[in-house]
Amino acid sequence: MQRVLLAVGFAATAAGAVLVFTPLSVGGSGLAVVVLVGSALLAGGVGGLAALDRSSTTVADGSLPNPGDRGRPVPGDEVDRQLTALSTRDEDEQARLRARIETVAASVLADRLDCSRAEARERLTAGDWTDDDAALAFFEERPPSRRDRVRTVLRGEPTFSRRARAALAALREVAA
Repeated sequence: MQRVLLAVGFAATAAGAVLVFTPLSVGGSGLAVVVLVGSALLAGGVGGLAALDRSSTTVADGSLPNPGDRGRPVPGDEVDRQLTALSTRDEDEQARLRARIETVAASVLADRLDCSRAEARERLTAGDWTDDDAALAFFEERPPSRRDRVRTVLRGEPTFSRRARAALAALREVAA
């Protein structure tokens, strides 16, 4: 395709040179107009074909991949999906997610604080591992305050999900 464009470029340059340097172009004869319009149409057609070719490129042609088409799973994606789809009335699912996050939290704290998992669970419930009140409220299973209820109404995210995300963010900070 590049050779075709190069050839069309040379042909258009030659046609332009002919029109500029010949006496036919000065007189405004019909032949000069036909050559000029023909060159413009030819260049426009080739440019259109080049644009069409570029718009239909594939990954093999060098276009960037779509970030939504990830082949490998990312750690935490499943928990994010579960938190997003979680119903405020599904207490069984909340209990499963809470247990899963508590297991991860105990593992992270045991690893970072160099203690047993039982000790890590005690520190988790004691609340001395973070300053984030929402993260602490998640593990303490505190009932939502009025402020939390207003946030739920305004943001549309349940208190459980918001607190779980805060707990996971606090754990990421501890693990870092």
